[in-house]
Amino acid sequence: MIGVNSLVATAPVIDGAGNLVARTPSGTGINLALPVSNVQSFIADVQNRRVASKSTLERPREATVANITLNGQVINGSLTTGDRTFEGGRFVNLYQFQGQANQQIVIDMSSQKINSYLSLYQVSESSENREFIKIAENDDRSPNDLNSQITTTLPADGIYFIVASSNGRGEIGNYNLRAAVNS
Repeated sequence: MIGVNSLVATAPVIDGAGNLVARTPSGTGINLALPVSNVQSFIADVQNRRVASKSTLERPREATVANITLNGQVINGSLTTGDRTFEGGRFVNLYQFQGQANQQIVIDMSSQKINSYLSLYQVSESSENREFIKIAENDDRSPNDLNSQITTTLPADGIYFIVASSNGRGEIGNYNLRAAVNS
């Protein structure tokens, strides 16, 4: 997919007291892009010399990383055409949580409108850099169930990112997301 790079989702660095002390360096993290369809009208206007003094592009919603707790609470989310995109042009919402080593978790994403797709990343830090390591992903609970579920054991204490998206390029719709410690 061709897109316009627009955001790098970064992980916060939290000190022992819970205070934000730093962010991931620019250019590293989970990189997101706007779909090329969001700039097509601008390109057509430039080619036809109809460039407005103000942008004619619809401004996409700001991509934020929402905090999620592992208490099983259901979060109602929505993928829309203004969202950022990820691998293959899929619209995406990002969530983060603090996990513990050897904690077994279950993440469920369900929808009646979209083919749900989940990815889980661990934030790994060293003195030189910070990287996002894919821990797990799932696009279907079973062959005839388009909802997704990740059940995994976390490898280390730290920050984790959940990428909630659809399996198909450009799919939009509402979904429910739930994350819990598996007892």
